[in-house]
Amino acid sequence: MAKLIIAREKSLSGMALAMDCYVNNVVVCRVKNGQEEVCYVEDNIIDFKCALPHNPMSETVSIDARNGDDIRILIKQTGWKPEVKVQNANNNLTKGNQNMVKENVFSAKCVLCDKSMNFFNGKIILKDGYVCNKCWNANGLNKRINYMTESRNYSTSQIRDMVKTIKSAPTNTSVFQTNTLISDLIQLDDETQTVQIITKPGFNSAKEYLRYDQIVSFELIEDGETVTKGGLGGALVGGAMFGMGGAIVGSVIAPKKTKPICDSLEIRIAVKDYYTKAIFVKYIETPTKSTSTTYKEMYDKARKAIAELQVAVSMVGEKQDKAETVGETSLAGELERLQSLYEKGILSEEEFAQAKKKALGL
Repeated sequence: MAKLIIAREKSLSGMALAMDCYVNNVVVCRVKNGQEEVCYVEDNIIDFKCALPHNPMSETVSIDARNGDDIRILIKQTGWKPEVKVQNANNNLTKGNQNMVKENVFSAKCVLCDKSMNFFNGKIILKDGYVCNKCWNANGLNKRINYMTESRNYSTSQIRDMVKTIKSAPTNTSVFQTNTLISDLIQLDDETQTVQIITKPGFNSAKEYLRYDQIVSFELIEDGETVTKGGLGGALVGGAMFGMGGAIVGSVIAPKKTKPICDSLEIRIAVKDYYTKAIFVKYIETPTKSTSTTYKEMYDKARKAIAELQVAVSMVGEKQDKAETVGETSLAGELERLQSLYEKGILSEEEFAQAKKKALGL
């Protein structure tokens, strides 16, 4: 973690108000007039800015905190808006240091198109690189990742894998024909054995597409506690099984502690052969009364979606079992045929032994 030492120079402007300091658009501390505050951030390139309440924001300063050194920042309220200056370890103002950081950011190359970036085409900061705005929007990353708060959590390899997955996903709605009768964030198509997941609903929605055989397991989580879970090779535990249209076809309901307020309700889907190891589908993200119609509706949809996922992975299991059975039947039939040819004298003992080894894969 990098240590930020933020000192506010004493001034008459806004002297009675504390100044909010932002790192990547998140308030990290409030500094009173003439005082100093310390906060810690991840070792990465950060965007720093500050402002008094209900006043103009300072210019955003990009700071390279990847080496983990202590960074001193001097802020001062002027007549119009705050000024931000980055200092070196000896507390001497080093405008060149600030300019150097900005130069490094804007002279970097996009990890997708390999073109140099400048002030005019902008940049999205990753954990270990940058993406230009053009590539970010053209590849649909803007629909999946909040560039202000989330992009720094992704590496270059993850972004490239995500773009590859997005490009290979169905883009024509006629390709995906849902068999799920309820309107939900998770839709299934048994014909193509594909799951459509709306990870970010709304006008600018983001959709992920998974094959049934990419699903490893899943669970319904309420306020951090697992309510229901299932997956390939196992039965649904702790929840009711719903068939088409929501008809109950089986039920193993575990005791559930009901809280007066639900802060979060989500489905976590563990996947394989994908750019990420898990996908989260959010049903409730704000405090909601457990007695409200909204909670009951969202909880019911989430439970039904879990049951539909269990049916989907069960189809994969049945397909695998069937393939194994067909393989075993075919082998037995081939051995019987070879035995019959040997007994009829069509195959010699040596030919029969060789053919038998070949059939058994020896």
